[in-house]
Formats: sequence, C-alpha cells, structure tokens
Amino acid sequence: MNMTEPTLTPPMAPPTVDMAQIFAAHAERAARIDALRPGNKDRLFDGLMAAGITHVTVTFDGAGTAARSKASAHGPARPPLISPRPRSPMLR
Repeated sequence: MNMTEPTLTPPMAPPTVDMAQIFAAHAERAARIDALRPGNKDRLFDGLMAAGITHVTVTFDGAGTAARSKASAHGPARPPLISPRPRSPMLR
C-alpha cells in the first residue's frame, strides 16, 4: 500500500428511500384488507352454500418460504365419523 492512498472508505450518501412513506402505505393497505375481509368472507360462504358445498378440505404445506395450499376437496356434508371403542387397555 502506498501512503498516499486513502485508507478509509468515503461516507455513504444519504438514503433516498422514504421509509415513513413505505410504512404509511403498508399500514393503509393492511387497514383496507382488514376492512374488506368480513364482507369477502360472507360472500365466499354465501356462494359456497348456494352451490351446495357444505364442507371444504384444504391440505396446506407450510414448509419453507413457499407455503401453499397443495390440494382441496369440496362436496356435500359428510356424517361425522364415530370412532370404535378401543379394544386394548393401553389405548384407553
């Protein structure tokens, strides 16, 4: 190294991103979503009931960063499953 070369990096330029604006936009979007959710939920369930769909089963894979629903099934109501009595005293 030569003694005439600077040893410190120059200071960084001030940020050009307005974080307050980003946070305000995020809060506004979250408020809109929260306001729309109840009405959307009612419309969804009304549409399912009108189509005769009384149950929906969704398989969800929450592994990794790409959590997605894997499969879904729907149809008329099924009778509840009744489990048989356990025969082994260990299972009671």
